This record gives sequence, structure tokens and C-alpha cells, in this order.
Amino acid sequence: MLVSSKPQSEKNAHHRADYREGDDRLRSAAMKVLRSSSYSALRRLKCEGTGAVIAVHGVLPSYYLKQMAQSAIQRLEGIRGVTNLVEVQATHPV
Repeated sequence: MLVSSKPQSEKNAHHRADYREGDDRLRSAAMKVLRSSSYSALRRLKCEGTGAVIAVHGVLPSYYLKQMAQSAIQRLEGIRGVTNLVEVQATHPV
């Protein structure tokens, strides 16, 4: 039987640091894909990551753009899910 020389709390701290680094990497990738979109409205959205799930939030003028944002993020490698918290506030002509 192998016995680790590191205490469990140190192992857990290292695991949490790796997990946060992965969160940051995926969040950065999601933000990058939105920032490079040809749809200027998508460039204003924000992302947060927990595990391999990205939450995207902000305000867009249409459900089409809301779906475009989600689809763009879902195509990224390592993403297991997208929580789409984007609000749609359509502007109507008076």
C-alpha cells in the first residue's frame, strides 16, 4: 500500500487550485469566442465558469443572439454545459 507524504489538506488545496485554473481557462476561452464574434452585441456579454459549465449573462436584443452566444460557447473543447442567463430586451419601434 502506498502512503502519501502530503497531508490530505495540502492535497485538497492543490486540487482546488487546479480546479480554479481550469475554471479560469474555460471562462477565458468563452470570453474570447464572444469577443471575436461578428455580432457586436455578443461582445458585451460576461461569463463565469464552475467546473466545465459556463454561465453567460448580459442583455441582448433578440432570442436569436441569445442562442448564438450559447452555441458559440458550447463548441469549445472542455465545455460540458452552458447556463444561459442572458436577458432578452427587444426594442420595439414606436
